[in-house]
Amino acid sequence: MPDNWKLSTVRQFYEDPAVWSRSDGWHAVVAANTKRAVAGLTSSAMLQDVVNLGSGGKTFELRGRFHVHVDIVHARLLHVLGVIASAEQLPLADATFDLALCVGGVINHSDAPLVISEAARVLRPGGRLVLEFDSLDGLQHFAEDPQANAAVVDTFFNGRQVRITEYTRSHITELLRRSGFQMDGCHSFHILSALLLRFGCPPAVAARFAILDPVARWIRPIRFRGTNVVLTALRR
Repeated sequence: MPDNWKLSTVRQFYEDPAVWSRSDGWHAVVAANTKRAVAGLTSSAMLQDVVNLGSGGKTFELRGRFHVHVDIVHARLLHVLGVIASAEQLPLADATFDLALCVGGVINHSDAPLVISEAARVLRPGGRLVLEFDSLDGLQHFAEDPQANAAVVDTFFNGRQVRITEYTRSHITELLRRSGFQMDGCHSFHILSALLLRFGCPPAVAARFAILDPVARWIRPIRFRGTNVVLTALRR
């Protein structure tokens, strides 16, 4: 079951209009990369039924036959077809959608196994999940315990401090497999910029080095060592 205390804390954080009054350079890069990844991985979405978990009201320009937004913050759903609910416990029928989006680090605020299991439940066989999260594999953690699958970390969002749980890519891949998914795509970004964070570089400055991500992805040992990862997987 969802952790109601944690859910209330996350809701309170994102209900504050001040959180949305600005966009830091770091998360502007995250948003742009996520949008490109979603566009590249969901080119046939015009013919699909879409559920958008923790959407914040963002459509990513997808024009599915039926696009349902799920979020815990009512104000983010005022102009879309929305359901106020946690991604950990969806009030939606089984096998209803062809495409599930779960981006914006939703699982970093949630119980990842529950969210992935719920996404699998509401997807039809052959449906696709697009999942984006803050990764424990990022180079900002390169000197830390490589055996940990998850860790609670303090980070930032639009000038505010926030506590999240980061996961390794291998752990999320295993959770996908257990829920009946087959991963078929991976995209990592904020690679070298993550390394600069490790050495104390201010995020606003480090973010500028995301421009080097296309080069970093050619270097096999670090190609998936960005702070953020987008995975795509098919529901078997």
